[in-house]
Amino acid sequence: MARIDGLLNIMLSQGATELHLGCERTPRLLRDGQAQPFHMPELSEEMLRSLLGPLLSDERQATMKDDGRTRFDYVAGRFNFHVELNGRGPGSTGFDVIFRAGGAAPTAIAVEAEPVDPSSAEPQGPPYEDAAGSSQPRPLGAEESSARSSSPGPPEMRAVSGGERSYRAPEHAFV
Repeated sequence: MARIDGLLNIMLSQGATELHLGCERTPRLLRDGQAQPFHMPELSEEMLRSLLGPLLSDERQATMKDDGRTRFDYVAGRFNFHVELNGRGPGSTGFDVIFRAGGAAPTAIAVEAEPVDPSSAEPQGPPYEDAAGSSQPRPLGAEESSARSSSPGPPEMRAVSGGERSYRAPEHAFV
């Protein structure tokens, strides 16, 4: 968790949609389209870099220096933020950063699986005799197939229309 997450939590709890931070500038919140002071002291460049931590990677700093700014998304807990880092131009020192609330972060991932033809499964285990008495290779998972079809599977897996499965990450996976 980056040190900035605490400020982002305060931003959201105060109903703001943006947090503006800059070197040697008064931090501000944007709420209902109006800029309001965020009651904390101005940040030195060193302090702002410390707050951003790993968000201020070498690659992003190089892009900001070359292009004047860089944009990326940041997920903190259950929320997604659009982040914009802006350099102050040639001859100037410092930079500014804007965090825009982007809504809830994705919490589920749909996974589509291709249907599997059971006859194409690799043999596994010793052969068995079918009803006619001839020896047959044991299909992959044959000993468990009836148990699996009646079982709903692990709690995070569920069947959906068309036989696909969807996966929902456990709630404890997100802060």
